[in-house]
Amino acid sequence: MAQTTTAVDACNAVIKVDSSTGVATDVSGSANAVRLRFTNRYNQWKHYDSDHPTVLLIGQELTADITVLYSTADDEGLDILRDWCTGALTGTDGRTVTVYIPDDDEDSDYYQAEMVPTNWGAGLKASDSGPIEVSASFRSTDGYTVSQVTTTTSTSTTSSSTSTTTTSTSTTTTSTSISTTSSSTSSTLSTSTTTTAA
Repeated sequence: MAQTTTAVDACNAVIKVDSSTGVATDVSGSANAVRLRFTNRYNQWKHYDSDHPTVLLIGQELTADITVLYSTADDEGLDILRDWCTGALTGTDGRTVTVYIPDDDEDSDYYQAEMVPTNWGAGLKASDSGPIEVSASFRSTDGYTVSQVTTTTSTSTTSSSTSTTTTSTSTTTTSTSISTTSSSTSSTLSTSTTTTAA
């Protein structure tokens, strides 16, 4: 088998987590590790005249472990995750978590799910002079999406209209309206996987 020439690293992976206001916030600058686990859940039964059980897929689940640095700025990884994990949670407190690999450019893979926190914590060592790391775990609440980032460009056509009005004094007035062409580009977010920043 030929050696691959398309291997990627995790140095530019992008992690986005919804803030308390529902805004997808890039926390990559204050995060340094994420681990994704995809689980298929089955039910099984055994019936007569069969040597083997029958299995039925009954659900799929994504869990994510995100490690962020202990920082003091608003809207960085710790601020968002701590607010989420320690808030007054209900069964509807899901937020969207998206991980892009190798980055969030076009054709990159992304893994996305509506998730809820399950646990979080930090380890503190007096002999460790490095930044404190805080880890939080989450699980999906309604499936997940595995796709690729795609870019769609739409352009509106240029239209022009000219109207001529003649008054009783034989003076002709011409008005012209032209709408300029506008172009907008939108990005559409189009398996155990571990990414660790260098």
